[in-house]
Amino acid sequence: MRIVKRMGLVLVAICACSALAAMTASAHEFEASKTGLLLAKADGVQVFNFKDGTVECKKLTGHGFITTLKPKTQTATVSYTECSTAIGTVSEPINAEYEFSAENTVKILKTIKIGISFIGECNVTIPPQGPLDKVTYDNNTSAGDILLLAHVLSIKSSATGSICENYTNDTTGLYIGKALVQLDGGTIKWV
Repeated sequence: MRIVKRMGLVLVAICACSALAAMTASAHEFEASKTGLLLAKADGVQVFNFKDGTVECKKLTGHGFITTLKPKTQTATVSYTECSTAIGTVSEPINAEYEFSAENTVKILKTIKIGISFIGECNVTIPPQGPLDKVTYDNNTSAGDILLLAHVLSIKSSATGSICENYTNDTTGLYIGKALVQLDGGTIKWV
């Protein structure tokens, strides 16, 4: 009977180790041909949706630095311009710093501020937070770059100002956008 119990424990241990190895093997990462400058630009309109409205930006530019050939995360500084909203004008640029994970999440590393002016003003603040779901990556193998597709849910924000006085802490923010990410003088892909 003891032998049967021991064999059962050995089988459980083998299965657990196999499952752990499979999980490790399925972990994603970015793969770069060299270290260097990453550049990003919008592929379509970028949309921030908050409790009291929507901000759309036609342009996104960004940059980051590849410091290792197989990073699991990548930090990028991004600026949004040519932004508009139905209720007024948007102060530009909107600046952000993100950490993108190869495991399809993103962290907001620094506070994002969005100023909206009309008959009054509304200042939306998005604090550092994350990881947030979901970012996906599509390899553009012919060009050696990545199309980043963001559909990020549950973004926390707050606002102050005369035209958003009823806006308290919100946890239902949404960001939708696409960006083309290129490695200057090299290739990058998601694996």
